Amino acid sequence: MATTIRTNGKRQTVETKNILSATLIGAAAAVVLNVVLWAIMQFVLQMNLQVSLGGPGSPLEPLPVLPVIVLTALPALLGGVVFWLLARFTTRPHTIFLIVALVVLVGSFIAPFSAFPGLLVNAIGLNVLHLGAALPVIWALLTRTRAS
Repeated sequence: MATTIRTNGKRQTVETKNILSATLIGAAAAVVLNVVLWAIMQFVLQMNLQVSLGGPGSPLEPLPVLPVIVLTALPALLGGVVFWLLARFTTRPHTIFLIVALVVLVGSFIAPFSAFPGLLVNAIGLNVLHLGAALPVIWALLTRTRAS
């Protein structure tokens, strides 16, 4: 089912039936990309990404692959829900989603630098993973939900 939205004489159409599949494709692509990026950083570049698995104040530990998978998939699914809500309740879901997604992505870059101030390479590596999580999901939702 397509939802057609008219704004200022322009027509914006969202294939709402494709939102779930676009979300799952974006999430799967993001997980695969981030696992590959994590492996390259760990085994090829010998970066040994460090995080506080026990929360703030806990000692830094090597980042295992399972949190990479979970913390890539869950926000991807949340992005799909946000897109669905925007498609349902706004007149410009693609435009608004792109803006919101980019603001969230840029905001996510701050945490690794503030949480690990002395570990610049670590913060950059974690931000590469943020890009790996966001870009496939944004791409899938923006391209696979447009009606022809």
